[in-house]
Amino acid sequence: MKPCLSVCVAFAFAVCSGVWQLQSQISGNIFATVQFSNGHNVTVTDFSEPIGVAANSTTHVTVALPGSAAGERVNVAPLDGGQVLSHDAVVSGKGTIALAFRASGSVGLYRVEVRHGTHKLRLQFWVLDTAQPENNPSVITAKFSQD
Repeated sequence: MKPCLSVCVAFAFAVCSGVWQLQSQISGNIFATVQFSNGHNVTVTDFSEPIGVAANSTTHVTVALPGSAAGERVNVAPLDGGQVLSHDAVVSGKGTIALAFRASGSVGLYRVEVRHGTHKLRLQFWVLDTAQPENNPSVITAKFSQD
């Protein structure tokens, strides 16, 4: 029984510390300005809630990183589909990177990972179900800003 308990405690510690590290990596002064295909903008400071987008739409995102990151390389990649049409490979002198994400035509969650050194930020996009809106989770849209 004791070996099982030790393994469970070790596993729980590993999981909890991993969650803490992810939260610490996206906290602080990091935020994103999202420009929807209809021209509306919203500022995102809490990256735990997905950004609601229309099917097959292109969304432009500017991510503000700490100013100390200026001139450093970043990697941007979609994790679940959709396409990153363009992105900055280097953090600007103002500490920002810009990217354009094109959602697929299928309802669901699409994540884009921004990696800067050992830090990562996951932007989450939810393609809205317009036929059955009750199936959509809570999302950030141009009508709801976190400011």
